[in-house]
Amino acid sequence: MKKLIIIGLISILPIWLVQSGCEDFFERDLSGSVIDMAVPSDSATVIGPIVDFWWETVSSCSGYEFQIISLDFNKPVLVLADTAVVSNSIRLNLPPGVYHWRVRAYNQSSVTSFTLQTLFIAWPK
Repeated sequence: MKKLIIIGLISILPIWLVQSGCEDFFERDLSGSVIDMAVPSDSATVIGPIVDFWWETVSSCSGYEFQIISLDFNKPVLVLADTAVVSNSIRLNLPPGVYHWRVRAYNQSSVTSFTLQTLFIAWPK
């Protein structure tokens, strides 16, 4: 009788593991996901030095990589931020100029592509 119970438990174990969900063991692949940027919009002109950056959340990510540079990512003149953030926003104090900013989501097993936008900062008159 003990052998039948042990065999029964061993045969049920794989089914239980599958039904309990692979999400406990494997994270969702983010490589096909795209980040929707919210604020500031692409090519926006922002008046003042304080800028709030917002983007839509990506499910199953553990954080975001945020980068902002002056001029172009192929030939950056100045990197103002290259940081990991847990939330879907960041606030920065930036001098007047032209910037490119980008964000990508990540988890332990994958990342999204970067979503890139341009930003113009002007001082108030």
